[in-house]
Amino acid sequence: MTCPAPLTDVPLHQHNSFGIASTARWLLPLTDRSQFTEAVDLARLEARRQQRAITVLGGGSNVLLDEVIEGPILQVATRGVHFESLGNSDVLMHVEAGEPWHDVVTQSAAAGLWGIENLSLIPGTVGAAPVQNIGAYGSEISQCLTEVRAIDVRTAIEHTFAANQCAFDYRDSRFKREAGQWLITRVTLRLSRTGKARTDYPGVAAALIASGLASPDSASPAQVVNAIAEIRRRKLPDPAVIGNAGSFFKNPQVSTEIASQLSLDWPKLPTFAVERSEERKLSAAWMIEACGWKGHRQGAVGVSDQHALVLVNHGGGRARDLLALAADIIASVEQRFGVTLEREPVFINGSMP
Repeated sequence: MTCPAPLTDVPLHQHNSFGIASTARWLLPLTDRSQFTEAVDLARLEARRQQRAITVLGGGSNVLLDEVIEGPILQVATRGVHFESLGNSDVLMHVEAGEPWHDVVTQSAAAGLWGIENLSLIPGTVGAAPVQNIGAYGSEISQCLTEVRAIDVRTAIEHTFAANQCAFDYRDSRFKREAGQWLITRVTLRLSRTGKARTDYPGVAAALIASGLASPDSASPAQVVNAIAEIRRRKLPDPAVIGNAGSFFKNPQVSTEIASQLSLDWPKLPTFAVERSEERKLSAAWMIEACGWKGHRQGAVGVSDQHALVLVNHGGGRARDLLALAADIIASVEQRFGVTLEREPVFINGSMP
């Protein structure tokens, strides 16, 4: 399929979950895999002409967009899902990068497959999921991801990465650390026809029982998806109603010694074990709320009154307004607890080369 002509001066307020008013000077939407190589070549020429970086945009659920993005944007909107049985209980799910993540979760659950059911209702596209190593309610995509295909935008060459080559970490990956280099085109997940609900995260078992099940162990993947979605709707504001990107800060990880001291000073501060690590994870939401930020409004932006981890755009807010609020929150938490928070959304600085 021939690559379409780039669009100019495209409004992006409907292409980012914060609803920030932003304009793309050069944007190329991609709806078919056959367009990728030509599109990257066109974007490379434009980037070289402008002396600016290429931006890859999916659903815009984890980005802060500057008011004007001068450099070229490749917007990934490819769709397609293919199941491949491995002859045992396992099934490979090959997914194009532009598929909405929640749609993939519901399709997997409808097929009776286990593996990503706890990642229900996370906004964004499949291509963004490995970048952030999305996670929720005790699960991460890295636990079932087997392969990522991505184009190096510097060379227009596609590479295939096995899971152990993706350098996954908590809300992190090589694709995030090498930002601006990779355009993810397809993701493959290894799922299973056998399994049971993972209910070790607080609230999941209660939600399943509240849905009418006699025991969480009897839940189907679809019932887990619905229960998790209900928890998220209850706790988190809907981006369609008020602009947000979900959790704005990572839960910080600290040594067991620091965690123990903080628990002595702040007995109600929740801490969690970190898989394959001696460190402990702290609740960023609890610390932010303890500093009095929950429900705070700062001009057009603020902190959700539903969840202290969520920053919101009340209307008319800019990326720099959210960054300024985030800086104030980070300074407040650091002063009180001696812990430095790190933001999750990526700032796309339109004025920088």
